[in-house]
Amino acid sequence: MIQRIQSILLFIAALVFLATIFLRSHIASEAMTWVVPTVIGLQVLAAVFALATIFFYNNRKQQLKMVSLLQFVALIAIIGMFGGAYMAGLVEELPGNTMGMVLLVLPMVGYVLVRLSGQRIKKDIELVRSMDRLRP
Repeated sequence: MIQRIQSILLFIAALVFLATIFLRSHIASEAMTWVVPTVIGLQVLAAVFALATIFFYNNRKQQLKMVSLLQFVALIAIIGMFGGAYMAGLVEELPGNTMGMVLLVLPMVGYVLVRLSGQRIKKDIELVRSMDRLRP
């Protein structure tokens, strides 16, 4: 039986992306007002993609394509967060600001979870392919 661990990983990734949105108010900057809405939009998009990808469990190849797109969106959101924090001068304040550190680490955790789910989907595809070889 194929285990659906990747669905759990995608759900946790969606929760991580949503948690990043709700913690955003602690690091919002007045200097870079365009960064915050852009990154929030990317985080919402990543969370919606993660939740939508769960429901493609019948079509694994389509689910793998969605995970690849989700990885790209999450990577752009991470780059936007770090770039915005750097341009706003918040990088120098991070060693003393634990909430800021958590906020910058959470999207990376979400990306890792999405990456792990993609690997699990590939394993499922290989498992189904090997089982098809055994059938007469």
